[in-house]
Amino acid sequence: MKKYLFLILLSCNSMAGELVQSFEEAKVLAEETEAVSSYKDHQNKVLIPYFGNKYSKVLQGCFKSVKVPDDSKFDLVIALGSTGSVEKVYRDRETNIGLCVIKELEKDKFPSPIMSPFYVHIAMSFTE
Repeated sequence: MKKYLFLILLSCNSMAGELVQSFEEAKVLAEETEAVSSYKDHQNKVLIPYFGNKYSKVLQGCFKSVKVPDDSKFDLVIALGSTGSVEKVYRDRETNIGLCVIKELEKDKFPSPIMSPFYVHIAMSFTE
């Protein structure tokens, strides 16, 4: 059985108002304010630990649940509502592992963000 190391990069942004329509727009919003200290603090102290703790287990389950896991890199952007609920998941491409993660993300409730919607970019890559 292959063992994988999960590399997760998070960046985030908030923008009051309507949700954007495309992955590209959501990714730009998530990356624009990565250097803003209040967003960076929220990312490093709240979102990264939450995502890392929960989704390392989710990813392990995803890899076990499919016959031939597609371990190619993919990116997601999640839009969090004011209560931390996942309002929308944007993806750059479709993989069986990505779809498995999205199923869990769509049911999840993250810690409440600073503003809503709050865009979080998740870059997933895997190494043996």
